[in-house]
Amino acid sequence: MIFAYLANKIFVFESKSWEPAVLIPEALQFLGTRGFSFAVEEAGLLISDNLLGLDRYTLFTYGSFTLDGVLATKLFLAVFVVIVNYVFCKWIFKKK
Repeated sequence: MIFAYLANKIFVFESKSWEPAVLIPEALQFLGTRGFSFAVEEAGLLISDNLLGLDRYTLFTYGSFTLDGVLATKLFLAVFVVIVNYVFCKWIFKKK
């Protein structure tokens, strides 16, 4: 998480300030938004597997690889979380 924060701060969004008045709120917002996106992903997996039972549906099979409903949901949620994290980071590291 620390590496992700520093990589986003320095390389992706080029946030230049290292003053505590800027650094601490940025870091706390970053941790909070990552925690939120993790919770959304886990809730989505819980719903798809335990409540909807999507593991019983096979979408694609190739050899020993099987794409079932839960794996498809996991792939969708992974893309969704990347997009949400990017949008959150644009908000956190906005140019001042």
